[in-house]
This record gives sequence, C-alpha cells and structure tokens, in this order.
Amino acid sequence: MVLSRFRQAIAARKANAGGDRPDLSRHAARIIDEMAVATFVLDRDGRVALWNEACARLTGLKATKVIGAKDHWQGFYLAARPCLAKLAKGDLVARVETELHDEADRLRLDFNAAAEALRAAMGANAERRR
Repeated sequence: MVLSRFRQAIAARKANAGGDRPDLSRHAARIIDEMAVATFVLDRDGRVALWNEACARLTGLKATKVIGAKDHWQGFYLAARPCLAKLAKGDLVARVETELHDEADRLRLDFNAAAEALRAAMGANAERRR
C-alpha cells in the first residue's frame, strides 16, 4: 500500500513536469517560518527572501521591514557586516570558479596532447604513404 502511494506520488510529479516546484518552495518557506530558531534566507543577490517569526522576535525587526533588503545586519550589529550565509556563498562561488578553471585547464592540456598525438600519427601515416 505504501509502495503504491509512493508510485502514485512519483507519477503525479512526473505528470506535473516541474509544476510542483512552487509548492515545494512554499512548503519550505512555511517550515522555516515556523521554526523556533531565528532563521533568515538570502536570495542570490544577498537580499532577504525569508525572515521567520523567531528572527523577528530576536531582532525586533518585522519581516515586512527586512524582506527584499540587503541591510539584514541591522538586527544583529551596529555597523554593516556580512552574515555567515553571504561569506559561505562567496567562498563557495570562489571555490567553484577555481575548480572550473582548473578543470578547463586540464581539459585544454588533454585536448592539446591528444591533438598533437593525432597530428604526429597523421604525419607518420603520410610519410609511410610516400
């Protein structure tokens, strides 16, 4: 019975073709809002996307004042400071960029070595034909 419900849920998600994404986002936002721990979420631009009730009680700042703003630090500090999420995001982006550049360099070296080997083989074959 549980397995059939699981299969039905999977089939429904496939039928929606991604249509369940907004519901998932709303569900996640509701969970965060109901958490007892003060929690906020920044979007990709560093603006506050979620500011739960516990965060509002802790800081004295209502979500309506903070949502969409980049000055979330006001609830925690006297002067502008980056939050851990922003630092982690910046570090993550830098690490990914470094890894991508390293991988691109490695692929270029592999490609150049393969191309050189191919040229050498083609040149050897051309010499044999003469």
